[in-house]
Amino acid sequence: MDDETPTTRPSAPAAEPTTSDAELSRIAREAVRQPADPRMDRQLARMGLTDDSDDVARHPSQAAASSSQAAASAELVQRLERRIRLLQVVVVVLVVTIVALAAALIARTAGAT
Repeated sequence: MDDETPTTRPSAPAAEPTTSDAELSRIAREAVRQPADPRMDRQLARMGLTDDSDDVARHPSQAAASSSQAAASAELVQRLERRIRLLQVVVVVLVVTIVALAAALIARTAGAT
């Protein structure tokens, strides 16, 4: 027997219905009037696509927490800067002491000969 069995072709995909300008306009108005989805807002904020001022207005407790964190960070930076200045002074004093001792040692060994 021959392998001449009729095969059926898959039907062509249904054409996407064309939408009129009036229908598109109605869909756009509905999308704008719908309330914002908080899940989408969080996702956009994670992506960095939202205004910080809007977030502050929506979440004043987070803004207060971030300002207190900023104040704590500023205080920590000031304390660290003071410690660095103290360390710089100590290093300068040690360098001067070492140079003075080295000069004294050179003078002593030069005078001994």
